Amino acid sequence: MRRAGRGDTVKIQFVGRRETGEIFDRSKKFEALEFTLGSGAIIKGVEEATLGMAPEETKRVSLHPELAFGKRRDDLLMKVDRADVPEGLPIEIGAQWQIPQDDRQPIVVRVADYDEETVTLDGNHPFAGERLEFEITLLEIVEE
Repeated sequence: MRRAGRGDTVKIQFVGRRETGEIFDRSKKFEALEFTLGSGAIIKGVEEATLGMAPEETKRVSLHPELAFGKRRDDLLMKVDRADVPEGLPIEIGAQWQIPQDDRQPIVVRVADYDEETVTLDGNHPFAGERLEFEITLLEIVEE
């Protein structure tokens, strides 16, 4: 039976859980996630876990932060003066803002804290620093 290798385009279904067991993401019941192994299109740990799988095989993996959304980085926290916040942006814990960048994708940050004078923004992924669990089923290796 053929097994998935680098360069293969595959279709998987998955369920992603936090260590608490809370499901944070899953493929839709009738839609598979399609990607090419080795392209870096998905998180490293899921891609590595899919390598070597055969169609219809299911695997459960526990991913350290480095193989998921990375370690939390203090250098991605920044305080800004509340007076410098553009009007209309929500100032509440967890609110997401997009900060435009010249000729690049905008940076997504979340409001981590605020007071009367400053707003603390967090550029870390919400799951950075967390161990995550994935159940992956390889549906098919796409023949081209």
